Amino acid sequence: MSTLSSERHPTTALPAFVLGALDVDDAVAVGQHVVACTRCRADVGAFVQSIALTPRAGHVSALPRPEVKRRLMARIAADQAAAPDPAPRQGMAARLWRRVRLAAAAVLASGRLLIQRWRDDSRDERPDALR
Repeated sequence: MSTLSSERHPTTALPAFVLGALDVDDAVAVGQHVVACTRCRADVGAFVQSIALTPRAGHVSALPRPEVKRRLMARIAADQAAAPDPAPRQGMAARLWRRVRLAAAAVLASGRLLIQRWRDDSRDERPDALR
């Protein structure tokens, strides 16, 4: 317990002692001091009470009371009912996709017309023997 031996009262180690986070040697030394010291024993008692009042994740006391949960769920349902329907977004996406397809078809058709015209122009420039 080299880190605790220099202190008259192991006040900085008491929370770790209560939580069981000290190694065995330190826990034994702090425990022996707490048994003999009323001041540190009172501090340990205060830490124990604080921890008992603190909700822990997954612990039953960490869950909301039924009335709080009911009000929260009702508010969520009301917010969802007031929210706009997501269907217009789907309609907007469909319209956008249709426009993209039409634009792509127009580009392809224009390209085909240009290629056809280029072929026709190049045929006109050929000598009569190659036609």
